[in-house]
Parts: sequence; C-alpha cells; structure tokens
Amino acid sequence: MGCGSSKGAAAVEQPPASQTKDATLAEEGSAAAATKPVGSVEVYGVTGSMNCMSAVMLADASGCGKLVPCMPHQDTLKPEFLAMNPFHAVPLLKDGDFCLAESSAILRYLAVMYSQDLYPADAKVRGKINWATDRFSSAMYDDAVKTLYPCFGYAAPPEDRSAAGKACTEHLKEFADVFLKDKFVAGDKLSIADFKVAPFFFAYEHDMVKEQSFVEVPERIRQFNKDFAQACSAAGMLSQAGGFAIKEILDKGVGPAIITNTEEQAPADPQSGVDENPAGSVQQPCGCGFLF
Repeated sequence: MGCGSSKGAAAVEQPPASQTKDATLAEEGSAAAATKPVGSVEVYGVTGSMNCMSAVMLADASGCGKLVPCMPHQDTLKPEFLAMNPFHAVPLLKDGDFCLAESSAILRYLAVMYSQDLYPADAKVRGKINWATDRFSSAMYDDAVKTLYPCFGYAAPPEDRSAAGKACTEHLKEFADVFLKDKFVAGDKLSIADFKVAPFFFAYEHDMVKEQSFVEVPERIRQFNKDFAQACSAAGMLSQAGGFAIKEILDKGVGPAIITNTEEQAPADPQSGVDENPAGSVQQPCGCGFLF
C-alpha cells in the first residue's frame, strides 16, 4: 500500500510559542534550583537600606541565603568587593562564583533560581509584576529620595517638603489603585514586586515620615503592609535588626540632626551608609550605590 493512499497519524497539536517559552524558563529555573545547595546565597548589604532589604528578605524567606553585612563607603571600596561589583554598590548577590547587583535584578534571579512561585512563568502575570516593579523603581523613586531619605539622614530635604509629601501621597494612591486591586500585585500570593515595594511602604507608614515629610499613607497601602507582614516570614527584619532596622533607625529620629549643622559635624549612624557631614554642609544621596 502506497503512503499516498494511507491515512497518516493524527497530527499532534503544538502549544503556542509563548507557552513553550514560559515552560522552558520554568524548567530551567527548577533544574538549576535542584542542583544548587539551598542556603548558599549571600546578599551583601545593610539592614537600614530599603533596597537591600527587598533582596535580603526574599533570600531569607525562601531559605536560599542570608545577609552578609557590608558597609557602604567602607567595605564596598575594598578590592575583594570591587572584584565582585566594580560599581561599589549594595545590594550585591553572590551565588557560588556568580555575582549580581541592582535590587530588581537580584529579586528576579532569586525567584527564578529558588522561588519560582514569586515570579510565575505565565507571561501576562510576569508582565504585570515587571510593570509594577519598574514603575516603582523609576517614576516613584524620586519620592523616596525627597521624603524618606531625609528622615534617615541619607539626603537633604527638598525646599518645599509639603509639596513633596503631597506628590508622594498621590503617587502612592495611584500605585495602589492600579497594582493593588487584589491582595498583592499578582493576586492573592506574594511576588517579587511585593518584596520590592514592601520596605519602602513600611517606612512610609512611620510617624516620623508624616511629621517631617508630610506623607499621608493611603489606607490601601497600610493594609498591604499588614498583609505582607503576615505573608512574609522575614518581614520582622524591617522592625528589628540589632538597632539598625528600618523602624529602629526612624525611631531614633536621626534625620533632623544630620541634615545640617553649622557648628559641628553632624553625627553619622554607623549603619546608615552616610558619610560624616562636614560642618555647614548638607548630606546628599551617596554615590556608593547604597540608596539604590
């Protein structure tokens, strides 16, 4: 019987290319995680940095690693650190012989390698997570510099603190309206976008930020903070870290004392990552990368 007259085998339906790509990404992450020892990841940084804490909390909560204390201006300028990150910035991730900097990049890496549920392979879900993460990192970062950083002593306050606080409040509400329609950014479960914003949202709710920077935290953001604290096993690090957690630094009220001092040098917190301030000058965001 000729092949032309026989009925061929039923064709196998192929999945869309996008689904195939997503599945491949998930398989690669799962395979890599299975071959790497859990708990070996090191995240260099300090507990008083909101960007550091996003990566530190994820590493701790997923069980893949831990914080390695690393002082900006000091440890970040040592040859051994510069060999890992020539831009002398924290946070920095070290996983075996692989090094990676920038907080958002670190979050994506940790999720793909060790906690895929925080960064689902579905292209649409991942797209929303990326959108929220990048929106906050770009359009809303200036708000943090103008309102949060003066309270920590990391930057000088803007000329019009009231206007800066009002703008920040509006942007927080916009973020909540667009990205927090559900419990978290990607639905009822945490994602890397939540880890990205959580340290900042936590800091915004501190009384000092309202008093000094006039930020009125929307109720939806306050509810997010409560939900994140319940869902993330590492959230307690935002409140307690041997005197140098985000809350502990804000509780000290270091901001007003470090902004300007015409008589003496303003004191520098040993974990703040801010250099001592010369008499009569104003401390600016440091170029070491601690604020990123």
